[in-house]
Amino acid sequence: MFLNISGHSLFNISLRFLLRKISSLIFSLFFYFPVQAGVFDSLALIPAENRINKAEEIYVNRIRLADSAFAIKELNSFLAMASRINDPLLQSVSYSMFADKIARLRGYNEQSVRFHLRAVSIAQTNNLALATAIAEFKAG
Repeated sequence: MFLNISGHSLFNISLRFLLRKISSLIFSLFFYFPVQAGVFDSLALIPAENRINKAEEIYVNRIRLADSAFAIKELNSFLAMASRINDPLLQSVSYSMFADKIARLRGYNEQSVRFHLRAVSIAQTNNLALATAIAEFKAG
């Protein structure tokens, strides 16, 4: 047996010390790499009737002129969040915003038209007449 100090072996003391060091390292690594919320994540917390205006404000101020990597990542997150909270109007708007950003990046192209048509489809499926009209107008 290792050196016994007041009923505790040296092995137990060093093992506890090592476990404390490892747990503090894991804890500091967890907080060293912060998890950033997406720019659209706050939409899930506000009333449904205010979501579209807030989404458009976020898109205009944070996404429309942003670099493509950031914008595409945030728009993908937006699409997922709109589906997760099951808000068809927000889903339709998110596809229209994605289509707009793709058109800004690549000009008029087939992919942006597909996104606009997906927005139209979601709006029609959910009997959202105004959203259907807007999405059809944007699709060209």
